[in-house]
Amino acid sequence: MSSAAPTLPAEIIKHILELAVEGAATWDNGDAQANPRSGYDLLRKAARVSKAWSVPACEALWQRVELRTGAQAFEFASSAGNRRYRTKEVLVDCPVGPSLMKMLAELEGVKSLEIGPRVKGISSDFMYLPSLKDLSSLKIRCMVVESYRRSSSPEIKPIPLQLKHLTISGEFSSRRTAAAILLGVQHSLISLDLQNLSKKFPVPTTAFPPLPNLTTLKFNDHASSFAQNLLPHNSNLRQSFLFDQSEVAEFQALFSNSVKTSLHSLELSNSHLVSPYSWRGEEYDAAARIRHYDAVEWALHEFEVLRELRVLRVGWTRTSLGKSHSGATLLRTIDLRGIKLEGLSAQPVNIL
Repeated sequence: MSSAAPTLPAEIIKHILELAVEGAATWDNGDAQANPRSGYDLLRKAARVSKAWSVPACEALWQRVELRTGAQAFEFASSAGNRRYRTKEVLVDCPVGPSLMKMLAELEGVKSLEIGPRVKGISSDFMYLPSLKDLSSLKIRCMVVESYRRSSSPEIKPIPLQLKHLTISGEFSSRRTAAAILLGVQHSLISLDLQNLSKKFPVPTTAFPPLPNLTTLKFNDHASSFAQNLLPHNSNLRQSFLFDQSEVAEFQALFSNSVKTSLHSLELSNSHLVSPYSWRGEEYDAAARIRHYDAVEWALHEFEVLRELRVLRVGWTRTSLGKSHSGATLLRTIDLRGIKLEGLSAQPVNIL
């Protein structure tokens, strides 16, 4: 008499699927920066194995949803799986129009939301949706438009979110909206990336509150005027990234001795530092790079905030630093302090 094949516990099947998806991504691309497409294909095949495998495979498929076309967004919004399975992470990067608000209103319990640049623009009203109250990570890479009702009010009211991670990088996004979000997440935020905020609708720098639990800060020159306001006197900041046209004075102002913290990692991706030749010409670029060599060398000696620096990520190699007196001096300081010099890709620079 034949017996039915034994069935693995659901927890074991779930763990097998997690390991298989991770392994499929690595085998398919040969590194950890894999496209998750191969993982999705594997889960779809696993869902057809048996009933015991179908439920955990479908749950895993629905945990992270990427909507890159209007057809995908429509299918997701109308699918029964949208209501049957809990989605934790959502990426929307397609022009979906007014239906986007309706779709976001139904994302109950989502933890991570990214709105890509192809959305073009979205009203700040979406951040008041009850369905997004549990968000811990929000990335807005499109323009955020503040509603007339909110923008006409002289008072900037905090947006009721409890985010830990926030990115606002959509071109021409309102500074009022950024300030309103930061007021709401003042005590929960640990990671902040601010870029390309519009200067068309200015707000006082005092509207941006200090963020006492912030450990990672990224910003470019659009946010440099108020970045220092975000750091309280006793800051927990451990990583900082400066982007684009940030000037030496702004770099020095951010890390003034008025801020008490100890950075462990610093990234400088100023356009003058990255490009070997700028559009203003080789002579200007060489002078700009030497200026920045001197500024970083001075800061490493003078700023308490950099006393425990362990990693410096820049657009310079050891070879390029050694070509000038200022660069060689900076390199000696880096070596004496035991600071690891890395490239902007976060891959260690070859020092052999």
